[in-house]
Amino acid sequence: MTNPLRVVAVIGTMHAPSKTTALVELILKSLGSRTPIESQIIETHALASSLGPALEREQAGEQVERALRSVESADMLIAASPVFRGTFTGLFKHFFDLVDQYALANKPVLLVATGGSERHALVIDQALRPLFGFFQSWTAPMGIYLSSGDFDGTTVLNPEVYERIEVAVADVVPVALALASADDSMAGGAPSLDGSRWQTVGSSRGGISGARQISGERNKMHFPAPYTSRASMLEVMRAEHERFFKMVSNPDDWHAESRLPDWQVRDLVAHMIDETERYLDHWKMARGGQLPKSPSLADFREELKAGVLALRELPREEAIARLRAAAHATVVNFEALTEEEWSGFQIAHGFLGPLPASFFVPLELGHHALHAWDLGLGDRDAKLDEQSAGILVTQYIFNLWDYMFDAEAAKGVHIRYGIRIDGDWGGQWIVTVNGAEWAIEEADELRDVQAVVRYRHPSDMVLISYFRIEAGEVSGEPGVIETGRRLFSRPV
Repeated sequence: MTNPLRVVAVIGTMHAPSKTTALVELILKSLGSRTPIESQIIETHALASSLGPALEREQAGEQVERALRSVESADMLIAASPVFRGTFTGLFKHFFDLVDQYALANKPVLLVATGGSERHALVIDQALRPLFGFFQSWTAPMGIYLSSGDFDGTTVLNPEVYERIEVAVADVVPVALALASADDSMAGGAPSLDGSRWQTVGSSRGGISGARQISGERNKMHFPAPYTSRASMLEVMRAEHERFFKMVSNPDDWHAESRLPDWQVRDLVAHMIDETERYLDHWKMARGGQLPKSPSLADFREELKAGVLALRELPREEAIARLRAAAHATVVNFEALTEEEWSGFQIAHGFLGPLPASFFVPLELGHHALHAWDLGLGDRDAKLDEQSAGILVTQYIFNLWDYMFDAEAAKGVHIRYGIRIDGDWGGQWIVTVNGAEWAIEEADELRDVQAVVRYRHPSDMVLISYFRIEAGEVSGEPGVIETGRRLFSRPV
């Protein structure tokens, strides 16, 4: 990014001078030594007369409103408070009660606290982190806590504190810069390799094309994931995230050729950044009550190509940090879903239109699982993780088929065939095509079918659905299986 990083520190002070403010000033100095910054310190005691009596934001007055806007528009926050009665101060909490609920989503936050003794150190993880988890913010892994023994007045004496600050700042700066750069590119369109600008059609990047209000309409899901499966699916998703990042951890592989023709490892990372940030955009828009108009599949594919071209030249460390931040923000979004929102909250898919939030969990899982395989690093015969592939088959592939089905080509076609997948995460299904309509159902036995295709591993079903490999053992009439496969357009 070319502009300085805008850093706003909110400090729950009760008076001045303050140990907490002195600590924050040290952190800002460390930040400024690593990257250009514009900093602002907001001390809640200075806002007390107008902040304290305000029950609503509109009652808080212009000074508080300016402070709230500064926080909401910042590239990065430092959230700092002295500890009173085991937690942050009341004015600190009241200030964030007035912040817009979604304004801090994906925003990097460094957590800081001071207290009378080490007994209060858990305030970082037990009070501050849950608060910003509600806001769906990205909180730095290391917080900074100092007790009274680390100070002489407001001067930090403990030399270990300076090392702790450097470690925490080193963690947060790459993420903050990556996310700020992403916001810059969204505002004006990312540059293509020929120096021109491109705009993502139907995305909040570069302006919303054809945005409309969310309706109550829900798209059909063949095998909707129950809300009770959310925790286990997110656990699998996190594992796929880490598997992907482990595979791209070697700098020597950055320009290596992947399994995809003319795509290098860096291109797949660029694609993942573009896709993940795109859905974060759509998520934020949906929270605001709007959905972008979906482009056609052909236009969407062109957008994906443009996204890769715009991001493939990112420095490796910045690209990986940016993808990590986006992946983390995605998990935070999923964790925040209520049971009602799981099936009722609609988000715009890239080209399929509005879909329930539960559809995007296996979609995110699948992006990392499939593209980890696409990297082509390590075992060339490797399969997707069995549990991940099993989830993808029922929760994503079968639901995606409903939108990829070529009804025009299916006119006059009448077939019925079975799918059998071995293993703990497999199963049996019967697919029926009756003219321009099709259906799929789970089956205890594959009876009255013209053919059966058997996959020895769920991974084979996923990879053939994405035209990555040839797989499957066909019994019965082979032409039936080939006809069935041709009726479903290639997923993106």
